[in-house]
Amino acid sequence: YWHKSERREFRGYTTDVFFREAMAWMDREHAAGRPFFCYLPTAAPHGPLNVPQKYRDAVRPRVEAALPGQPKKGAGAREGLVRFLAMIENIDENLGKLEEFLERKGLRENTVMIYLTDNGSTMGQNYYPAGMRGAKVTLWEGGHREPSIAYWPGRIRPQQVSR
Repeated sequence: YWHKSERREFRGYTTDVFFREAMAWMDREHAAGRPFFCYLPTAAPHGPLNVPQKYRDAVRPRVEAALPGQPKKGAGAREGLVRFLAMIENIDENLGKLEEFLERKGLRENTVMIYLTDNGSTMGQNYYPAGMRGAKVTLWEGGHREPSIAYWPGRIRPQQVSR
């Protein structure tokens, strides 16, 4: 990866590396008594759909149980779906680690966490389009509508929904 204008080698799966490095940086900033802003974009879920085997193994039986015979498009569609959802499983695990880190460091109550994606899905429309037409790079709702979550204890009411 590029780090401060220099190429640097990191060990591990990309999302794990990004979260690990972000938490290490936040820890240094907090220890120095400096407020911080961390923007943490991940490369997942995105092609190529490379993800550690343990996440595929965890997701595969749930996909099989929930969607027997789906998706039906293309020979590799089922494996692609498993890998796509496995990447999301890894992101979820890392968000949990971030949440634990913030709590452990006493930062949780004074931290705004915003989760969002960048565009509509390239995979979701094949198994759960949520009633939306289109996919990524289309002008339809399925191409640009995306979820976002804002969390700030004591400031944003739980379960609040904006549309």
